Order: sequence, then C-alpha cells, then structure tokens
Amino acid sequence: FELDKNQMQSRVKSFAPDRSIYPDYLISLKNNFATIYNVISFDGYYDNLVSATSENISANKNLLNDTIPASKGYGIKWFLVHKLALKPVYSENSYMKDVGAESISDNDLRIMVSILASAKTRLELDDVTVYELEDVDPLVSVVTVSGGKKTLPFKYDNTGITVDVSSLTSAETVIINFLSRQWIKLFVDNKEIENNSDKWGRISVKVPSNSKILQVKYMPPWHKGFILGLICLLVSLCAYFIAKKFPA
Repeated sequence: FELDKNQMQSRVKSFAPDRSIYPDYLISLKNNFATIYNVISFDGYYDNLVSATSENISANKNLLNDTIPASKGYGIKWFLVHKLALKPVYSENSYMKDVGAESISDNDLRIMVSILASAKTRLELDDVTVYELEDVDPLVSVVTVSGGKKTLPFKYDNTGITVDVSSLTSAETVIINFLSRQWIKLFVDNKEIENNSDKWGRISVKVPSNSKILQVKYMPPWHKGFILGLICLLVSLCAYFIAKKFPA
C-alpha cells in the first residue's frame, strides 16, 4: 500500500496529538511530517500564524460542522489514526499535558468519530491505521457540463502551482483545491486573471479557451517590508553617527 507521491490528487488528515515523546510519532504525519514524504496534508503545522488565518479557521470550522461533505470538498481521501489519539503517552513535562499538546483536541475527536463511521479501513499497522474516504474532490479539476469534475495534471514547488489546461477546448471553471488567500495571484499564459473562491474557500477561476498553462503564485508585497527595514537601518545609522560626532 502506497500513497502516490508523484501525482497525488488528494490529501491526508492525521488524528494524533500535536506533540509526543512516543518513538514512532513521526509516522502519524502530524504537523509538517507529511512533507517529508511529499504528501499533502490538510493540517499543516500548528504555528499560530498560517493556522490562525481566517482562511484556515474557516476551513477547520467547515470540517467540524459538516465533516463528510467538507472532507470530500477539501480532497481529504486518507485519514491516519495514530494509536496516541486513543491512548496518549505523556511525558514528564506537566505543562505539555496541561495545555493538551499530548492528546488530541475535542474537535478532532468529533471529526474522527464522524470519519470512522463513513470511511473504509485500508491499512492497519502497529501504531497507525489508515482509512479511505471515497469520492473526494481532486486537488486540481475542471467542472464539466454535467456537473462532474475532471482532474487536470499539475505540479507544485516552492514557486507555486502549475496546471496544464491545454486539454480544455472551451472556457471552463477550474478548481484549485487550495485555500484562496489575499496575496495569491493567478496567471494564464503569463497574463494575470481574477482570483475567486467557492463555498469551501478554494481557488475558483474561469480559464479562457485555448489556454495552455495556469499558474498559481503567492506574491505578498515583500518589497514594502524590505524598504521599511532599509529606512529604519539608515535612520539608525544616521542617529549613531550624529551621536558619535556630537556627544552629549
């Protein structure tokens, strides 16, 4: 049994504590461990930054309140239940236990119960069990005339997502199953187009006919921060030299 890490059209979600001293905690794929295996995870790393954005909060709320439809909408096909989710192993650090880092949250417990009632068991290991949810949305797809979804080939790296849309013979709506954020920009054949979102907060874009390549890039205005930092540095240097030349 293997997850297709070369062209994975689905996500995983892990049910495991945020932290653990357990030796085989790594295979839970919690936090950022999924990236080690080139697997796309719904959870990501709980860092109080990305996880605290309005987009992530909304997606997690959808998953809690409408578990099965939201799981399918976000393309979560594989669910990993680590035995620590059912029987935590606590360290000697009482603080970790007090903040609940070594046991799963009540929300995750509710989601897990719903998933286990609908998903199929695909793999059972000593420390983790893998469940499969069928009929989930692909990570990149086009909405067909009949209302179905056809997968499109894509690749992703540190520059963003590149989708091959050359198979589209007419203007079509393409769903990029990643959360739409403020600084995400979309380009079709190097021309910027409007970035919209659907009811799940995913990127939804109308691709013109006869297009070849759709690119998704995250482009925050870093230059403003660099300029501000440079100004602060210059002001500090001027203050330093003035203070040195004209001591009090």
